[in-house]
Amino acid sequence: MALLERHDCKDSIGIYSCSDWKLMNSIVLDSYDVIEILWDFNDSHIAAWENPINYRLHVICPFKGVVLKYQPYDYALGIRIAQFSNRSLFLGVGSFD
Repeated sequence: MALLERHDCKDSIGIYSCSDWKLMNSIVLDSYDVIEILWDFNDSHIAAWENPINYRLHVICPFKGVVLKYQPYDYALGIRIAQFSNRSLFLGVGSFD
């Protein structure tokens, strides 16, 4: 299970084992305000994106940390929706603009 958390004014993702609810990994994100996270269908990556004001996308490996940070521009309309393809080969991202 992945849980979006905020510690000391920093966003982080906690990866928990569902069998004993033990924290397996905690990944701190370089972000302003992450609003949503999404597992891929293979459970190998997590996508996290920020509020509608900031266009910033993070792709996280649960055991390695952040593998991709995508921010094409600053202070413009951000990500509206994101979805992994059925075999988790692609990540589609739709923005407000």
